[in-house]
Amino acid sequence: MSSTPQGLRDLGSLRRTCPLCSYSRKIAITQGFETLCIGYGDLPKQEEKDGEPVWEELVKTAVEKAKLQLEEMDFSAFDRVLFVSKSIGTVVVAVIDREWNLCADHVYYTPVSQSFQVMGDKGIVFHGTSDPLANTEAVIEECKKRNLPLHLTENGNHSLETGNPIKDIDILRRIMEVTEEYLEFKRL
Repeated sequence: MSSTPQGLRDLGSLRRTCPLCSYSRKIAITQGFETLCIGYGDLPKQEEKDGEPVWEELVKTAVEKAKLQLEEMDFSAFDRVLFVSKSIGTVVVAVIDREWNLCADHVYYTPVSQSFQVMGDKGIVFHGTSDPLANTEAVIEECKKRNLPLHLTENGNHSLETGNPIKDIDILRRIMEVTEEYLEFKRL
């Protein structure tokens, strides 16, 4: 293993603690990754058009805020860059990865439908089949196009929860096991 640090950029939750991001960060730390959590602060209200979410202004502001926090980062100092993101953060990191040509790996938790407009072909995806922010059939198709491993949570919402607390704890454990395996593979 190289002595050069590895980077994990966690752009996970917007306004609350996200167990998916929190535990994946802890896993990354135990595997020797350096981590940095990006906060978005206040974001514009998400607009709707014809009953569908419109993300442009929200994404633009979140990307700007994330770039401000990352602009001093010397990404060349890392063996690899790994972004762990959730929800709108999956769009944010995909935009930054593409614009800055980082060739990062990704753990995408519950990407929104707009994520696939900018997502590359490196990473792993987790999606709940009851997530109102991304159509399951479209997620399956987009992951196939990119050859991205997809892990579905049956009846999982946008937090990959089903409403049954005991079942949700088991789901979270399984997601973290898959995440840990992916991080171990990317660390080698």
